[in-house]
Amino acid sequence: MRTKPTLAVAAALLALTALTGCDGDAGSKTASTAPPEKRQRPDDGGQRPDDGRGEREDAGGGGSLSGLPHAGTLRGVETYLGKTQLPCYDMSSEETDDRLPADGFVDRVPEDASPAEKRQAAAWSIEEKGVCGEDWTNSYMVYMTKDMAAFQRRYKAYVMDNARSSDSSSLTSGRFLVGADFAVDPVGKIRDSGLLSTELLLLNCDPDLKVPSGYTKRPSLVKGCVLTDYVAT
Repeated sequence: MRTKPTLAVAAALLALTALTGCDGDAGSKTASTAPPEKRQRPDDGGQRPDDGRGEREDAGGGGSLSGLPHAGTLRGVETYLGKTQLPCYDMSSEETDDRLPADGFVDRVPEDASPAEKRQAAAWSIEEKGVCGEDWTNSYMVYMTKDMAAFQRRYKAYVMDNARSSDSSSLTSGRFLVGADFAVDPVGKIRDSGLLSTELLLLNCDPDLKVPSGYTKRPSLVKGCVLTDYVAT
């Protein structure tokens, strides 16, 4: 009779099928329950998410660049200020321009500058700079920024350091009037510069600043600073 061989073959096939099914289930279970950190994920370039500390500690002032003028280039700033009837013309980036004050551009460093001084200069994140105007008594230093938040962060550190080491009035009154991608430093008094009649706003990082009612006050890109059209004395 052929009954026994047939039954034996069937039993073997059933056993093989059951064994294969178990292996498949085990593989699926291993993939679905693997710890999340072991699963493959897209390469993030080795960069860790910003935890809000370190160099970006002062970032997050809650401000934006909305409504501030955008120039694009030094010539664009010259055109913008010219339209507001301010004497900004003959823009020059020469370090020896006689319209510059004695200490020159804010990121200037001597030839024998230390690595720390060079890092501080670079921290201003200035892409282009120039001076325009009539003479050294009535001119404007203009800075095109690569990163406006970095510029404001460096200004805060700069002015706070100066306030601790000298009687500088820059902390109280401010120094730079900023747009979306540029900053202007008038050579002379801010009140007399004519810049307050433009759409630019004064960057002020004085923790004791009190802006009177009726003046503009909005957050800057850096914690602890504001943008305003009020000049404190």
